[in-house]
Amino acid sequence: MAEGKADRVIRVAHILWDARLGGIQKVVLDLGRAQAASGEVRPVVVFARALGPLLEEFRRAGAEVHTLDFRSGYDVRPVLFLRLKHIFQRCDLIHLHSYNPVVARAAMAAGKPILYTEHGNFGFGRKLRWSEKVNMWLQSRFLNRRVDLLTFNSRFTGDIARGRYGLEGVNIRLIYNGVDIEEVMRRSKLPSDLRLPGLVIGTTTRLAGGKRVMRLLEAFRQFRVGRQVHLLIVGDGPEREELESYCRKEGLTSSVTFAGAVSDPVPLQQLMDLCVYPFYHEAFGLVAVETLALGKPALVFRDGGGLAEIVEGVSPADVCEDEEDLLQRMGHWYHDPQGRAAFSAVAAGHAQSFSIAMMHTAMLKAYREVIVR
Repeated sequence: MAEGKADRVIRVAHILWDARLGGIQKVVLDLGRAQAASGEVRPVVVFARALGPLLEEFRRAGAEVHTLDFRSGYDVRPVLFLRLKHIFQRCDLIHLHSYNPVVARAAMAAGKPILYTEHGNFGFGRKLRWSEKVNMWLQSRFLNRRVDLLTFNSRFTGDIARGRYGLEGVNIRLIYNGVDIEEVMRRSKLPSDLRLPGLVIGTTTRLAGGKRVMRLLEAFRQFRVGRQVHLLIVGDGPEREELESYCRKEGLTSSVTFAGAVSDPVPLQQLMDLCVYPFYHEAFGLVAVETLALGKPALVFRDGGGLAEIVEGVSPADVCEDEEDLLQRMGHWYHDPQGRAAFSAVAAGHAQSFSIAMMHTAMLKAYREVIVR
């Protein structure tokens, strides 16, 4: 690399709690890969704990990887603070993806510009512990006083964050999460042994809480009457036993397949003709972008948060108000195979608006602005 070009490479420190499979880890992995490939950004990824299968994935993506041994979120050992500060000082910019008081303190002590991305892990539907309330108060002070740029991964996330943290006078920007669509298309060609009859309705999610998969099962129970349809549920979680019990009780077992947790859901998503994501207050919705990229219609609810933002940009009628509306839209796509075929290219084109390349370009612009400020 020529010296002039090397001078323009921005060293950006990303810090993640661990390397386990998760939405934030996936986004940062894809972003880091795009940054390294561009030659304009050198991603430096720090893991607070060396746990999870993605460590080598980040190295193969071209990131400089560091691991620490945090014992908890409130591990205040000086050695950790000093190591973090040293890593941060060797970078041009610090990009945080969640709040931790020790990490935030080290970032401030390093004296480098700080960009914080709010990914929307707000803990809806449960009572916050006192430690979480203290953490939220500290985070509010940090975001309002010490962050150079705060980005949101959806308008929904931004609205919640403004109310929760009382953001005033903060430099804010909307930068949607990105999906490596080329990788999705490559994985979609991988074979699957599963064969399902009729029109396949599918969803991919953790079977828990705000994902509201029972709502989908109840709608499917009504929709299947007189139709050749099958429901494919990809994912696992604490509600699986309850959902399977419902299927047995309602005589749905022959029409519903629980595929469980899989390392790569894309080949199974390729089997779906129509996707339904009944999730509540989703911060973004990577899975919707993935299946739109595969050319599949995606049905969501109005209170789906970032999911609704994604879908309304390509098919507003597929943002459903209630169960009756959901059944109507399922019927629409069931009875219009030619419409589904025509929609495929439109959906794939819309997914490009959420590509990892678009996210990288927007982040690079933000990095440059923050560094020169």
